Amino acid sequence: MISKAALFFSLIIAFNPCYNPGSEDFEWKLQKNKSGIKVYTSDVKGSSLKAFKAEMDLEANSFDNILAPIFDIENYDELIPNCRDSKILAKKGDWYYKYYSISSAPWPISDRDGVYEQKAKYIKEENSVQIDITCLNGEVEKKDGIVRMTIGKGYWKILKKDIARFQVIYVYHAEPGGSIPAWLANSSVVDIPMKLFRNLRNNIQKPEYENAKFSFTPEE
Repeated sequence: MISKAALFFSLIIAFNPCYNPGSEDFEWKLQKNKSGIKVYTSDVKGSSLKAFKAEMDLEANSFDNILAPIFDIENYDELIPNCRDSKILAKKGDWYYKYYSISSAPWPISDRDGVYEQKAKYIKEENSVQIDITCLNGEVEKKDGIVRMTIGKGYWKILKKDIARFQVIYVYHAEPGGSIPAWLANSSVVDIPMKLFRNLRNNIQKPEYENAKFSFTPEE
């Protein structure tokens, strides 16, 4: 059984990626293949924490249908477990967002927070959408009792494979900040992306996401 502390730290890593996630940096090993979701992990040079890559094929109406819950930042508590607060700080059109989020932690571990920017682009050559996420330093005043995340980088990639069929990939690696044993942060690095992807698969069925439309995606 996954402890609450291990669950929390995996979620912190999942939404605070801090390694440049080019494919050449990793040696992926398949750890779990269940319910159409595959999760791989890789050692990272200079870090005691593992990176992971999650991927699944997904039936959806369009790119926009999948993007909608990922960009619905103010409702991240419905996508990201333990996210207790998230708010938009700035935006440009519908492709760029700067936001703040807090993740709850089980006692006696401190909650974590961070400021992030999220940029999306359509890649015509791949018929894909990529969302790059960067953790920013500053922007919001630090809060007592909460550990601030200051370094992060990662991405989502959504590739169209056929009519109404897409491949979704999420790659990340992070140092969650503070004094966290590596064994604890690594202990559920496989199980948490499974839960995240299940949430995404369920959320795209919601009526408010089914007919979403973004300016940077191609006409279906």
